[in-house]
Amino acid sequence: MSIDPFGVSFKLHRILPGDVGIAAGIENLILGDASDTVPSGYGVIGKVFKLKPSEREAFSRLRVSVGVGGGRFRDIDHLDEDTVNVFGNIGVQVVEPLSIFADWTGQDLNAGLSFVPFPTVPLIITPVVQDLTGNANDNPRFSISVGGSIQF
Repeated sequence: MSIDPFGVSFKLHRILPGDVGIAAGIENLILGDASDTVPSGYGVIGKVFKLKPSEREAFSRLRVSVGVGGGRFRDIDHLDEDTVNVFGNIGVQVVEPLSIFADWTGQDLNAGLSFVPFPTVPLIITPVVQDLTGNANDNPRFSISVGGSIQF
């Protein structure tokens, strides 16, 4: 088993009226020495649909997003070109601290879950099975990310 090198990414986002959100960011702006990826800029818009009145109820929220990006968001045949591609995501909040999702990155289909282990700490853990279609590799891969937030 090998552990891939690390990457540091940045994102700015804003919640708008009507449960709409927008974001722009760059993934992998800072990379480890052995990385085989490139920085990937993107812009995205998303919407939360309230399926039930209370967020505390099971299956109460549906989240959908669509965006455009370069770098890793390009399809496999255009990775070396200076182009952008469309990506998207759909997720369901199973219970308040746990959601499941599927996303299309522009080249890979991924599925995973996202959970907040501590209700008062802005920490999100996201294990994912990547490349379910085999576009980038012969076998699906497992990854896990840990994210936090700073509000100002």
